[in-house]
Amino acid sequence: MNGRAIEQRSARRPPDGAGRMGGGPGGQSSVEYLVAVALLSIALMVGDDSPLDQLMGAIAEHYQRFSYAISRP
Repeated sequence: MNGRAIEQRSARRPPDGAGRMGGGPGGQSSVEYLVAVALLSIALMVGDDSPLDQLMGAIAEHYQRFSYAISRP
């Protein structure tokens, strides 16, 4: 084989991680998203009257009002 054929074959090769399933930097971004979601979840649960408790209380109150209104004849 001559040098030109080797150049043409290597020119067709995709860059690192481009042709593989599940390869490349996808794993790093998944870990970053996991860390961000974990920190946000912890921030929502911290405190005496946490935002998560407030949200659940509001949903329960509105569902109670809704079920009362729907049960009326």
